[in-house]
Amino acid sequence: MIRIVRASIEELKKEGATAVSVPMPELMAALDGSSVINAEFKEDLASYLATNGNPPVHSLEEMVRGGLIHSSLEGLLNTGLASKGRDSHEYKIALAKRAAIQQTILKLMEDQKLDALVYPTMRRKPARINEPQGGSTCQLSASTGFPAISMPAGFTGDGLPVGIEFLGRPFEDAKLVSYAYAYEQATHRRRAPARTPALDGRLNIPLMTWQSSAQAPGANSKVSAKFTFDPATNELTYDVTAAGFPEGDILAATLHRAAKGDTGPAISVLSNHAFQSIAGTEKLSDPDREKMMSGGLYLRIAARSKSTDNMRISLKPPNPE
Repeated sequence: MIRIVRASIEELKKEGATAVSVPMPELMAALDGSSVINAEFKEDLASYLATNGNPPVHSLEEMVRGGLIHSSLEGLLNTGLASKGRDSHEYKIALAKRAAIQQTILKLMEDQKLDALVYPTMRRKPARINEPQGGSTCQLSASTGFPAISMPAGFTGDGLPVGIEFLGRPFEDAKLVSYAYAYEQATHRRRAPARTPALDGRLNIPLMTWQSSAQAPGANSKVSAKFTFDPATNELTYDVTAAGFPEGDILAATLHRAAKGDTGPAISVLSNHAFQSIAGTEKLSDPDREKMMSGGLYLRIAARSKSTDNMRISLKPPNPE
């Protein structure tokens, strides 16, 4: 992730930006204890609920004690529930720390003549749905109150997004937006998710269906396959039929990833024994979805006889009309 962000900074330099390394070894210690969200959340939520007629719950305690929260939020919300609020000694210390951090960052930017601080939005890969996210660097903006903006920096090897964040001086939001716009125009790092619906609000992505086959040279052995791919879910449904093979000749059917025409590792085992027909569904990752679209996935039939061993069927769907 750091490598991807550093590459983005190098691209900024090519566009005329001057990058200066500004080590801040004491920053994490300064930020420790400066968060106020736990102290404020319980009271702010109660105030919000009180302005909305007759809601089914009236406080954070009712939500937590009533089991109306997801397990991934349990620790966070229990911490907020245990907070002593804005009248606590801890809250006053946090406010004092925030004032000190503001002056530290302002002095740093003034001494180094910086227009913005640049850093990874997250220091770890995005968490899966329902899992807590670790490694956030959003606290710098939250604890100083200074404006920040995050842009796409690229993607990890398994297709997860990486962000780069700019933080500026107070009330220089317009400058940050201009920096972000210039960065996006220079890098074009944004890539819409494959399952993003149309802007008109309709999620009407048609299924893709196609057929492929392969026949062994000089033999009657033939494999036919029908594939259906759902772009909305990345689910690949297959129906494979084998004909003309000697009894017990087939050993396995596997799905592989490789550049077009090359051989590559198996990503899924569809069958590990002889068969006449097999059917099922595999959920592809976003990188494998892209591989399939470009001809980088293939079905391999392994067999005992040399004439029919290593039969391959490309999974590349036909080009849309």
